[in-house]
Amino acid sequence: MKLNRVFIAIAGGICLLAMAVLILSINRIMDREITTQYEEKADMLLFSMKAVRSHIGSVVRPEATGLLDPDDFVVELQSTSYAANRVFDAMPDDRKYEIVFRTPSTKPMNPGNKATPVEEELIQLLDRMHLSGENDLEWRGVKKVDGVDHYIIAQGAVNAPSCLPCHSQPEDAPLSMQQRYPFDYPPRLADRVETAEIVYIPMSSIYATIKNANQILFILGGIGLISIVLAVYLLFSKMISSPLGRLRQYTLAVEQGDLNREIQGKFRGELDSLRSAIQGMVQKLKEKILEAEDKSKEAETESQRAMQAVEEAEQARKEAEQAKNEGMQHAASSVDQIVDRLTGSLQDLSSQVRHSSQSAHSQNERVAESSTAMEQMNATVLEVSRNASNVAERTDESKNKAQMGSDVVQQAVDAIMKVQKQADSLRNNLGKLGEEAEGISKIMNVIDDIADQTNLLALNAAIEAARAGEAGRGFAVVADEVRKLAEKTMNATKEVSEAISSIQNGTKTNIQAMEEAAKAVQEATELARKSGQALEEIVKLVSAAADDVRSIATATEEQSASSDQINVSLEEISRLSSDTAEVMNNSEQAIKELLRQVHMLQELVREMKEEQ
Repeated sequence: MKLNRVFIAIAGGICLLAMAVLILSINRIMDREITTQYEEKADMLLFSMKAVRSHIGSVVRPEATGLLDPDDFVVELQSTSYAANRVFDAMPDDRKYEIVFRTPSTKPMNPGNKATPVEEELIQLLDRMHLSGENDLEWRGVKKVDGVDHYIIAQGAVNAPSCLPCHSQPEDAPLSMQQRYPFDYPPRLADRVETAEIVYIPMSSIYATIKNANQILFILGGIGLISIVLAVYLLFSKMISSPLGRLRQYTLAVEQGDLNREIQGKFRGELDSLRSAIQGMVQKLKEKILEAEDKSKEAETESQRAMQAVEEAEQARKEAEQAKNEGMQHAASSVDQIVDRLTGSLQDLSSQVRHSSQSAHSQNERVAESSTAMEQMNATVLEVSRNASNVAERTDESKNKAQMGSDVVQQAVDAIMKVQKQADSLRNNLGKLGEEAEGISKIMNVIDDIADQTNLLALNAAIEAARAGEAGRGFAVVADEVRKLAEKTMNATKEVSEAISSIQNGTKTNIQAMEEAAKAVQEATELARKSGQALEEIVKLVSAAADDVRSIATATEEQSASSDQINVSLEEISRLSSDTAEVMNNSEQAIKELLRQVHMLQELVREMKEEQ
C-alpha cells in the first residue's frame, strides 16, 4: 500500500504538472486565436466598408452627379461615408459581434461624424504618420472609451482633390448641401489626414469569449486528469504492486523458515523471471539444508558410538584393575580377551570416526559451495537490477522521444485547426461579400430604374419640344442630351450588374471550393488527432514500462538483501560443520590415544604372563 501511495502521488503530480502545462499552452493559443478572429472580423468589416465607399465614390457618385442638377445633392447616392454607415447599420446585430464602425472627422460636414477626443487623437496621430512619409496609415491598440477598454483599428484617409470643392469651399458646394449642413468647421487641407475609418471592439466581449473557452478547457482537463491517474493506478496495482506484494509475502515466509510455501497468482515479463529465480533459489536452499541435516545426524550417531566405545574402554580398565587384585593370572587372561575385543572395537570406532570427520569436511565443502553459489546468484540479481535500471533509463529516453513526436503532431493539429478556422472565416467573409454584392446589385437596379425613368422623361420632353415647334428646338436638344446620358447610365449600370453577377458567381465558386478545402482540412485534422492519440498511448505504455522496470530493479535489490540473509544462514551452517569436523578430529585423536593405552596394557599383560 505504501508503494501504491508513493506511485499514485508521483504519477498524479506528473500528470497534474503535464496537464497544467498543456492547459496553459492551449489557453494562450486560444486567447491568441480568439483575439485574431476578432481582428480578422474587424479587418473584413473595414475592407467591406472601403469597398462600399470606393464603389459609391468611383461609380455611383459620378453618374448621379451627371444626372442631377448642379445645385442638387442626394446624400444616399453621393456621400461615401453616409452609404458606408447606412450599410453597417443595416447589418444584423448578431453579425456585428458587438463591433462598432465609424467614419469620424476633425472637420466633419455631417455633425454625426464629429470625432470624439479619442478619435481626434488617433486622426492626429495618423496625420503625423502621413507627414513623416509612412504609406500604411493604420494604428492598432487598446484605448479606454467612456471608461471601457476597446481594441481599436484606425485607418486614415488622405484628403483627395475631388473632396476639397465641397469640404473646403462651401460656396462651391451644391445648394442643397449648403442648406442641409451648417459648414461651421474650418476648410479641410489638401494632402492631410483629417478623417478616418475606425472600428471598435469591446475587450469585454473578447474576455467573455476567452473565459467561456477557459471554463470548458479546465473542466475537460480535470476530467482527463482524473481518468488518467485512475487508469494508471489500476494498471500499476494489477501489474506491479500486487505481484510484488505476493513476492514479499513469500520471501517473509521463507525468512521465517517456511520453505514449502508456494507463490500464488500470475506474473508477467521480468516479474515472472524473478518469481522463477526466487523459487529455484529456495528449492536449492531447501536441498542444501536437508543434506546438511543428514550429515549432522550421521555425525551425531558416530559421536554417540565413540562415546559408547570410550565408556566400554573405561569399564574394561576397571575390570582389569579388579582382575589384578583377584589374581594376576586369571585377570591377565581375562584382560587379554577384553583388550583384544576392545582393540577391535577401537579400530572400528577409529575408522568410523575418520569417516565421520571426512563427511563433516565434505559437508563443510558443500556448504562453502552453496555459499559461493548464493554469492554468484546475488551478483546475478544485482546485475539484473543494474540492467533493469539501464532499461528504465532507455525507456525514459524512448518516452521522451515519443513525447516529442506527440508534441510535433499536436503542433501540426493546431496548425491544421488554425487553417480550418481561417478557411471557415474566409468562407463566411466570401458569403458576406456575396451579400454585399447583392446589396450593390439592388442599388444598381434602383439607379437603372432612375435612368430608365429619366430616359422616358427625356423622350416626353423631346415630344413636347417637337410640338412646340421652333420655340422648343433648344429644349429638344437638351432633352436629347439627357436621353443619351440616361442611355449611357443604363449601359453602365448593365455592365456593373454583369460585373457584380460575375463577382457573385465567383464568390459562390470560391465558397464551394472553400467548403471542399474545409472538408479536406477537417479530415487531415482528424488523422493528425488520431496520430497524436496514438503517440500519447505510446507515451503512456512507455511510462508504464519504465515504472515496471524500476519496480523490478527495486524488487531485485530486496531479493539481494534476502540472499545476503541466506548467506548468513549458510555461514552459520558452515561454522557448525567446522565445529563438528573439529570434534570428530579430537575424537579420532582420543581413540588413537586409547589404542596406544590398550597396546601398553597388552604389553603389560604379556609381561605379567612371562613373570608367571
